[in-house]
This record gives sequence, C-alpha cells and structure tokens, in this order.
Amino acid sequence: MTDFRPLLGVLSIAIVIGCAGPGGGGGAGSAACACEGAECACPGDPCTCGARRPESMPSTGLLTADAEGWHSGLTLDGATRVRWRGVEGETPTNRLFALELELLDGAEPVTGAEVGVSAFMPDHGHGMNYVPQTTELGAGHYRVEGMLLHMPGFWQLHVDVVRGGIASRATFDLDL
Repeated sequence: MTDFRPLLGVLSIAIVIGCAGPGGGGGAGSAACACEGAECACPGDPCTCGARRPESMPSTGLLTADAEGWHSGLTLDGATRVRWRGVEGETPTNRLFALELELLDGAEPVTGAEVGVSAFMPDHGHGMNYVPQTTELGAGHYRVEGMLLHMPGFWQLHVDVVRGGIASRATFDLDL
C-alpha cells in the first residue's frame, strides 16, 4: 500500500503558494483559500483570495445607496423591486439593527407579501446567528428587526418575497 501523506503535504503547500502568489491577494494570515486554482476576482480581499464560492448568489441589487440611503434591486424573476435601508442610516457590524424595506410592482406598492431577510458570508460558508422578524407597515413598507452581521467582510443580504404563492429573491452584496 502506498503512503500518500508526504504528497499531501507538498500539494497543500502548492495550493497555499498558488493562492498567495501574484494576483492572489490572500497571503499570510488569510483564511483558508477559496480560489482553488481560479483567477482571483478581488486581489485585495483580506479574507480569501477573492474567488466567490458556488454558494454565492448573483447580486440583483446595487451596493451603493442613493442620496436617501436606499439600496435598490429586483427579485430574480424581475417581478418585484426591492428597496432597503438601515433604519438608523447605516449597516453596522456586530450590533443589532433594523431595516426598512419597500416593495414595488412597477409603481404600485406590494402589500400582503410574505417577506424574509437573511444574510450569508459566501467566503466563510455561514450566515447570521439570528433570525430577523419582518412586520408589514402598509403601503408596500416592511420593517425587519433583529439583523446582526456579526463580523466584517463580504456578506450577501437576501430578501425573499412570496406573492401569490410564488417566491423570489433579491440579493445585495455588502462589504463591511
């Protein structure tokens, strides 16, 4: 029987060097590398070499907010425009906060929808430690209490909307 342990050590070193090499970002002190030989997407990413894992959803919204602090995007099916902002005007790290959501179908407010909000860190493979609660306020506005993004880094904010039994999701990229 062949002992592959020495080869595994060499292979591990080659992977680390490959990810920390030119264009690899990562480097000393970074978390486990996610690039697995791929071209790095964000060379300055402090957590990994920048490649987004398959769990990462395509972003359907803008990272930058408008003058009033609203982030805006469409659900994947294009049926619902989702706008959100932090109630206190920010998206803090490691502190409970609330979001205000606005849902629109064209120019009409979406009422009576089931709305859930979550967040996920694709580079780390985990989500939030809390389950936020959503309350409908009327006229297409919803409030989400209990948001907690417990660490800095790349997050994806997911807004799930169920209307007439049909579910869709809007995803927003956040770098905290």
